Amino acid sequence: MPDETIHDIEAFYPYGYKGREMIAVCAPFPMSGEAPEIVGRRVAIGESVYRVLSVARQITGKIHKGEPIGLEVALEG
Repeated sequence: MPDETIHDIEAFYPYGYKGREMIAVCAPFPMSGEAPEIVGRRVAIGESVYRVLSVARQITGKIHKGEPIGLEVALEG
């Protein structure tokens, strides 16, 4: 059974990247560079819950907790 923990995430601002709508956030936990650990998970940003579709960032390598990253998300029902 997949982990359905909802992670509360601090958001900075929305932005567009390669035609996608993204939200700049603080990484909630350490991840590998491509961040498969968070893709598909549920996150709470403000009062809404989203499913993470993809991650974008300007640097490569491991992601550290609290690092700014971009999330492409879909609003959960």
